[in-house]
Amino acid sequence: MKRALLAVALCLSACRKQEPWVAHDLWSMDAAGATKVEVPLATDAADPVGAEPSRVRGLRIAAGVRVSYRVDVGEEAFLSFIPLRAGTEGCRYRYRVAADEKELVNVIAEAGSSAPETVIADLDAYAGKTIELLLITDAVGARCGGSGIETPVWGSPRVQSRCIDCAVRPKTKAPLNVIFISFDAMRADAIGPRLTPRIEQLKAKSEVWTDVYSTFNATNPSFASTMTGFYGPRHGVYDLQTQLPSSFTTLAEILRTAGYRTGAIVSAQHLSDAASGLGQGFEDYIVAPRRYSAEMAADLAMEWLDERPSPFFLWLHFFDPHTPHDAPRPYATGHRPEAPTGMKPPTKWVAFRSPGAVEYRDPQLRAHEDLYDAEVAYLDRQIDRILDFLDSRGLLERSIVVLTSDHGENGRDDRVPFRHAGLWDATTHIPLIIHRPDAQPRVHHGLAQNIDILPTLLAMLSMDAPATDGVSLLDHESRAAIFAEHSHHSGAMVRDRDFLYNWSKGNPFVPDGAMLFDLRRDPRQQTNLASSRPEVVATYAAKLEAWKRGF
Repeated sequence: MKRALLAVALCLSACRKQEPWVAHDLWSMDAAGATKVEVPLATDAADPVGAEPSRVRGLRIAAGVRVSYRVDVGEEAFLSFIPLRAGTEGCRYRYRVAADEKELVNVIAEAGSSAPETVIADLDAYAGKTIELLLITDAVGARCGGSGIETPVWGSPRVQSRCIDCAVRPKTKAPLNVIFISFDAMRADAIGPRLTPRIEQLKAKSEVWTDVYSTFNATNPSFASTMTGFYGPRHGVYDLQTQLPSSFTTLAEILRTAGYRTGAIVSAQHLSDAASGLGQGFEDYIVAPRRYSAEMAADLAMEWLDERPSPFFLWLHFFDPHTPHDAPRPYATGHRPEAPTGMKPPTKWVAFRSPGAVEYRDPQLRAHEDLYDAEVAYLDRQIDRILDFLDSRGLLERSIVVLTSDHGENGRDDRVPFRHAGLWDATTHIPLIIHRPDAQPRVHHGLAQNIDILPTLLAMLSMDAPATDGVSLLDHESRAAIFAEHSHHSGAMVRDRDFLYNWSKGNPFVPDGAMLFDLRRDPRQQTNLASSRPEVVATYAAKLEAWKRGF
């Protein structure tokens, strides 16, 4: 009997439904002494010439100024921020946080080429109260007071907690929501236990397609195909300036017509509707003025989702892990959270490589293979936050969640390192993970393409799909071959299980002519057999030509 009572007591404490997470973004609140800015996440220095850095929201607060906020605190509460300006060697900046005049944080910012680690102030002792939160910056050192020193910046300042006595959203019989999450330049082989433990957890409960290839190696053309289900020769988008013609019907338009609220948060300016035409069908289309960091895009997504009625369709595009590789510490120094923590801040970290700072291999692109991995691990943390946010609001059990990317990126040992030039697996092989309520986890190994995503999602929603070049992956095991094109019409590729053939013309990064790779003997496509296997070249060149004639 005692054991039964103990079990009931434990369940009442551990099994009770968690309240939803809410956030107070201090950036969105007005306060005397704080100037709202968007600043590079990467360094204390000015923007580099060769690569546009990712940006976060920040509060510029001059040294010696105290900025006050009134904040309602829920359960499991904490303040997080990044001390983005360290000052100079002779004048460091100290960042202090106080709640009702009690000091909680006192840190001196560390200089470095990557952004410092996020600082956490525990506010759980104030649960259920309204507090005065003070942000204070001081200048510390013998050479303070001179000109030319940047003002301290509090990056991504937000208070997060579980709501106390929030009204629970009633369950409805509305169609499933769709949350479409895409990454820029995420190779399929980048996802795995070493870097992405939270995505691995999602994969274990999802349908996973292991052999999906993009129709393009560039962002805008790829998404024109994903959102319409058509190959490039039909939609005509081959660069970052050509708009998708309005005559094409996008996934957003289909879902909006079906009664969905539609929104997009895209972290790259070249995906603006003016440049891409991909705003078709979206009621809200939020585009980064330059580049959003992953955490800023995640924050904006949670703001959009906060009170959105079902059903809704959200497209969330992260610019990471594309160059510049500017993840903050401790990711940049080789560490990731030991295990997923959801919205709660990680407290334990593990190394995913030999720890330490690294210099860029390509300073212009600000690229390094270890820092690419850091970006992937940093992204996994943002996915962890978003999934926990959805789960806390009962949305995960009522939503289809898609994870994919637009294209890959060449690594250190590939041709054209750190760029997505050329047409081989490094630049076209992409992940595809689809989680949907009550569906059995399954791994699919058939050849597929990003044009298949639209009809697959519509089939999952029991909606009729328009005629496209794509097929539903629910009832189509594998394509005989897949096809892809280079941006700016400078190449094309055909690939099956045996060979990959591509040709290039007028590409500044890839020599003109044919390339042929034996995929069974050379899976990383290191040896070009075009000159030694002319009969195979002729066979695959004919396949590629027949595909082109089909349009």
